[in-house]
Amino acid sequence: MLGEEDEERDAVDKSLTTVLRRWRGICFQTMRTTIVSQTSSYIAPILPIILCALKFLEGTMSLGEVMQVASAFTIVQAAFNWLVDNYPRLADWTASASRVSSLMVSLDNLERAESGDGVGRIERGDAAGAALRLINLSVTLDDGTEVVKDAEVVIAPGERVLVAGASGTGKSTLVRAIAGLWPWGEGSIQVESGEDAADAAACLRSGRQLAESWDQTLSGGEKQRLAFARILLHRPDIIVLDEATSALDPESQDKLMALLTKELDTTTIVSVGHRPELEAFHNRKITLERRRGGAKFVTDIRLRPGPLIKKLLPRRRAA
Repeated sequence: MLGEEDEERDAVDKSLTTVLRRWRGICFQTMRTTIVSQTSSYIAPILPIILCALKFLEGTMSLGEVMQVASAFTIVQAAFNWLVDNYPRLADWTASASRVSSLMVSLDNLERAESGDGVGRIERGDAAGAALRLINLSVTLDDGTEVVKDAEVVIAPGERVLVAGASGTGKSTLVRAIAGLWPWGEGSIQVESGEDAADAAACLRSGRQLAESWDQTLSGGEKQRLAFARILLHRPDIIVLDEATSALDPESQDKLMALLTKELDTTTIVSVGHRPELEAFHNRKITLERRRGGAKFVTDIRLRPGPLIKKLLPRRRAA
């Protein structure tokens, strides 16, 4: 067994809770609409007869006139009830129009960003004396909104850097920019000449395609294990990891990170993760903090190796 049942169950429980909450809301709305529609259809034939009964009994209205009034009332009521009867269809049309509109807006923004209209591009170049260097780097969305602002970092060859921070601070967007998958922003990302960073980007793209192909067959943990296998096969000089162990249990995470440390002991790693256990497999931690106008690096500290890494250190020295 993979040993990740608890985390998989938690993820399923959260998703199921969301589905049940939405389904309950739909049920309540359907119940209210049905009550209005059915009550109106039941009352419509009877109400005009009740209202005209007194005049009929007094002899001021004939039976034929009462039937004409009832028929006219039913027609008017059906006209006013059109909105209630067609409410579900209108809701479907609105949802479809909203999705198409969102897609069109996104495509327009992407086309505008690709043409360079008001959105800058991150420069990429060669770094001297470092594996990776960020110079005055600002990462933006395709509409120009700044996510990360004025990042200045130098990463030496072989360093293992953990990028931490609260959710929504732009960590994933930053590592995509470092991997070459996100071009929008300002400043410069420099990679040492001869370092094979393109393979890291290729691994990310291949892993994403693989996850799409096997999405209905493999669990999240299995897909992440395959991503690690691809990294070990490609053996790039720089590895960029974005929540690469989020679907694994802590024990499996430790084993895979230790394997990565042992097999690729000279590789530079830049990873994003929320679990505190990941600190044991990195020697440096940079924290992003959300600020007005874009997140910024607020701390840059050195980390001590964990027990598993300490066991590997003598082997690496001997090698």
